[in-house]
Amino acid sequence: MQEPRPQRNVDRGEPAPGDGPRPVGQPLPSSGPQPLGPVDRRPRRPTEADLPPTRVVVFRGPSPRSCSEPSLVLSAVGIPSELVRMDGTTLLTVAEEESERARYELRQYIHENRRRGVVTEEFHPLSDGVAIGAVWCLSLMLIRAAAVTGAGGFDWNDLGGMRAGLLLEGEWWRAITALFLHVDALHLGSNLVFGTVFAVFLAQHLGGGGAAFTLVAAGALGNWMNALVLSPDHRSMGASTAVFAAVGAFVTDEFLRRRRTSREAMRRWAPMVLGVLILGWYGAGDERTDVSAHVFGFLAGIGVSAWLALIDRHWSLRERGMQALGWSLAGLASTAAWLWALGLV
Repeated sequence: MQEPRPQRNVDRGEPAPGDGPRPVGQPLPSSGPQPLGPVDRRPRRPTEADLPPTRVVVFRGPSPRSCSEPSLVLSAVGIPSELVRMDGTTLLTVAEEESERARYELRQYIHENRRRGVVTEEFHPLSDGVAIGAVWCLSLMLIRAAAVTGAGGFDWNDLGGMRAGLLLEGEWWRAITALFLHVDALHLGSNLVFGTVFAVFLAQHLGGGGAAFTLVAAGALGNWMNALVLSPDHRSMGASTAVFAAVGAFVTDEFLRRRRTSREAMRRWAPMVLGVLILGWYGAGDERTDVSAHVFGFLAGIGVSAWLALIDRHWSLRERGMQALGWSLAGLASTAAWLWALGLV
């Protein structure tokens, strides 16, 4: 009769008699794979890109409550929907095959509410504003650094600064490149602060792509308008034209929203009055301030915002494709302008 083999003391990790001594420092055998390094157990914040490809976002709101009525509308017509909370925004999603019908029903619902003076508005997530704010600051600081150091052996201020006569003679890029140049650190700092604030506000209405497009397009348009009324010798630089374009675009979009939702004239016109007050308070300055550029930037922002509102009636600016188009147009126009200014193309 054999004696039972002594059992290993698992709790203390001791070898069984007969196994021999274990070398000092040798790890205990493992029953499974061991992690190769520290594991970050912090949950990653989900984004809209994490949604299943079979789910389509048909409405966004700042809270679940703001999406409750649209969800009920879809339920009433037999379209199942789900609410997803992510990135500080509530998303109303439906199956891909139901997305077109869901959008149609929601458009009809919003249209009917507008007739009764009630509307459910949709806003973009805060991350859109953070993105455009970061791009705005990074772009202005990089160009400022290049201009101060004379990167590449170029005189950035001379090649890209606003020259009214040269602009009208065909150097189109100056309408854009002048937006990125600044006289000194104080000039740059003020445009970084105010530009970021209004870019974030604008992105809540138009999305990051819409805001980026508006800043470049309306800023350049403002410089063109300014060149048309001033002498050919006029020189200037700075992003303030784009900043006031953002102000004009934001108050115009807010005015159009309130025009659909409110019957009170004072409430409808309040954003426009506020915009004019901001223009008068911050747009004026000493003899070095290009006041006309601020005014034309503000007017250009109004025009671009109204134009985008017309486009939004046919192609929703909230769609990813339209947002990507806005980012692309702003980036391509800015890059092309600087390539032409530096004589690289």
